[in-house]
Amino acid sequence: MSLADLKFELTYHNQKNDVVMEFLTPALKQAIEYDRAVGFFSSTSLLSISVGIKGLVENGGRIKMICSPRLSDEDYKAIKQGYDQRGIVEECLNRSFTEPINGFEEERLNILSHLISEGVLDIQVAFMNNDDQYALFHDKIGIILDTSQNFVAFTGSMNESGNAFYGNSETIDVYTSLGSDYVRASEKRRYFERLWENKETNIEIIPFPDSVIRRINYYRKESVNFNVDQEEREHINRGKKRSNPEVPSYLIIRDYQKQAFDAWQENHYRGIYDMATGTGKTYTAIYSIVNLLNARNQKLGIVICCPYQHLVNQWSEDLDAFGFQYIMGFTGSRQKDWKKKLKQATFDYKHNVRSNFCFITTNASFATPYVQGCLEGIKRPLLLVIDEAHNFGTKRLLSTLDNKYTYRLALSATLERHNDLYGTSKLYEFFETKCIEYTLKQAIEAGMLCNYYYHPVLVNLNSSELEKYYELSAELSKYIIRHPDGTIEFTKKGEMILIQRSRIVAGAKMKLQMLEEIARKYQDSKHLLVYCGAATVADNDYVENKASEDELRQVDLATAVLKKVGITSSKFTSDEDAAKRERLKKEFDDGSIIQALVAIRCLDEGVNIPSIDKAIILASSTNPKEYIQRRGRVLRNYPGKLYSTIYDFVTLPRPLDQARYSYEPGYDLGLIKRELSRVKDFAELSLNKYESAELVSKIEDIYGDIDEENIYDEFYQEDDCGC
Repeated sequence: MSLADLKFELTYHNQKNDVVMEFLTPALKQAIEYDRAVGFFSSTSLLSISVGIKGLVENGGRIKMICSPRLSDEDYKAIKQGYDQRGIVEECLNRSFTEPINGFEEERLNILSHLISEGVLDIQVAFMNNDDQYALFHDKIGIILDTSQNFVAFTGSMNESGNAFYGNSETIDVYTSLGSDYVRASEKRRYFERLWENKETNIEIIPFPDSVIRRINYYRKESVNFNVDQEEREHINRGKKRSNPEVPSYLIIRDYQKQAFDAWQENHYRGIYDMATGTGKTYTAIYSIVNLLNARNQKLGIVICCPYQHLVNQWSEDLDAFGFQYIMGFTGSRQKDWKKKLKQATFDYKHNVRSNFCFITTNASFATPYVQGCLEGIKRPLLLVIDEAHNFGTKRLLSTLDNKYTYRLALSATLERHNDLYGTSKLYEFFETKCIEYTLKQAIEAGMLCNYYYHPVLVNLNSSELEKYYELSAELSKYIIRHPDGTIEFTKKGEMILIQRSRIVAGAKMKLQMLEEIARKYQDSKHLLVYCGAATVADNDYVENKASEDELRQVDLATAVLKKVGITSSKFTSDEDAAKRERLKKEFDDGSIIQALVAIRCLDEGVNIPSIDKAIILASSTNPKEYIQRRGRVLRNYPGKLYSTIYDFVTLPRPLDQARYSYEPGYDLGLIKRELSRVKDFAELSLNKYESAELVSKIEDIYGDIDEENIYDEFYQEDDCGC
């Protein structure tokens, strides 16, 4: 057979045609050459090259691909200013490479890696080389050639795998060399050849960067599965055929998770799941949602809120496993038209046109007038699920909690907000009661989390740090508001002073010296986390995806220390986008490329890196709920991980030998109290608790019993910033 034996439609539309089975697969089965221009480069456009190529590979065929960088205004300006154009293009292509979102995409990258290394696939980059900075190379064409020199050309919007072939509304027009379309088909073939040979005016063709190929090669496996098209298609069709969400057969729902749902049901589907990190809060919640859906005969509007975008993505993967259809809405969502979909879904639900909808979003997007406007006026049953619900205690987010939500579920290991009785009480008032309290101790005893060794590391402030700490403490006394009931709070100025003071403790210079001593023990180890910066979401200057200068400075210094002792490491901060974070996590898990991560905030923001078995915490929160949560993330189980080791830097105002003879009770004791409170908490569940008890005894021998209430006044209140 050849292309001449096939019948082609003039147009294929994926809403009525199976484009892969009806066009690509049969055409490529006869092919020896596949030429493709995909417009802007992205991982999805790259993956599209692997669709339908099994027959071409078996024929010993070849693939040529041309793509274009999606240059930003800043890129154009840099080029205009004379910066290296090829370097900017390479950086842009790397920015556009996102990590695979499922196993099918990973397998396609494996296929591409093999094809590149075997010389089957060759990729080049095209960009406009003229004075118009907004000129774009965005052609989307394909040419398929057989052994008889017959060929078929196609053009159109389709340039993605997965969703483009089976989900999005996409169309391609087809021209063959075998009939009246010969001229058009020939022109498109000649145009591609001119592009490939770099003969088109104002378009420059350069080789595909090795740095991006290395990223593709990261997913290389020993063998290749060319049946991935059929497997992906069957998977998508199974999802379409499943009419209602259900618990996947492979998932084990444990007794305590069932008990949590039973209690939630008894409380009329309102309540709180207070569960330690790593004990399956998300699965418990989705299991509960499925049961509520069944109880309501699938008539329910569902809204799920998460504090961070990457948590929304993690939830979406779990919702996929249960068979949910959902709208995923936030700035940068891969569902670009989510606002339109949400508006239509909520309108239809209000007017009984549809029986249910599921919307998953970030806290920030949930609070926007647009989303609130879509949800306004719904009189039918609504379920509101809040992940990491302690973050919802701010005045702005509390204002969104109203009686239209018939059913309510809060998930958190930390619902009590540190030094915020009002926010905490309002959360309990809305969600009503704890349906389960599954503690860190229970999780460790049940084997849900691993055991750990805890080593407090004593450091102290130097003379200049201590002097500044005292200055800020004295200044703090001017910004205290005293209430009739004896409680106090700080003005905005006072809160800023608390943050400044806590960051002196977080950034004490002696920590780097001690870090070097500890790091030398692990020169040949892997899976080490160095945790920097104490800022948290409770800071009034906290900005998601933006680290403070102090935090970044400590990350750079810690990275330099690890390099000095011979440990390969990488920064893991807001400067690394989501795609790079995923790649770093994989390289860290493997251990052959990266031994250590130097991170900011990752333990607070729900980043899941279970392979961590050694953590050096340079700066720690004084908020018990926060440091308990951080510890839980270090204790997640992982193959081959028997226990975790935690080094916790404990900062005192001055060396103990000096403190024995002189210290400032009015300023020193508050800091010591905060630090030792954490030491006692960490030590209690550790395998070596007596080591910490000895240290605490030594400190209290000098300072007295720090738990005595009579040493506690406003000069050393817990720092509200959670630092």
